[in-house]
Amino acid sequence: MIGIDYDKNSIEDANYNYSLFKDINSEFKFYADDMRNFVNNNKNIEADVFILASVIYYISKNDFIKFLKDTMSNDNLNRNIPFYIRVRSTKDFRYGYGEKIDSNRYKMPQNSITGENNAEIEFYAEFDILNILKKYLNLREYKVFHLDNQNEQNGQTILNSDIVIWGFIN
Repeated sequence: MIGIDYDKNSIEDANYNYSLFKDINSEFKFYADDMRNFVNNNKNIEADVFILASVIYYISKNDFIKFLKDTMSNDNLNRNIPFYIRVRSTKDFRYGYGEKIDSNRYKMPQNSITGENNAEIEFYAEFDILNILKKYLNLREYKVFHLDNQNEQNGQTILNSDIVIWGFIN
């Protein structure tokens, strides 16, 4: 298993958590890096599963497409493998909140109630994310789920809205 996060503390936490599973006969490698750089600096990984859980919405749609192209051109995925992704939906309360950067991209304010201060977030409509995944990963046999839930952030009730897609790629 390979995990990538640009935050070194998250990598330290992952290494510690996975060290607790000593009876598992798997190798775990975690890297403190930007995933966009990682796919270009590490070729021929040939992963058997591709999971993009709650990370893609922090990069622009153009960067996401380039990341997918680079992942494929560098042979970082095996063929016919399971795939999972979670993206922010345009129904999420953050959509339209903060400074508009692009059509579906907003920069959160400095004092964001979610703690995503100054983060740039890309929001997707279902058809848009599906078209990207079909075009660049050959997504097939997929299922789409909409996760809409309320929670409390700093005393305010907010709507989190995500799109989750399970399927096969390549």
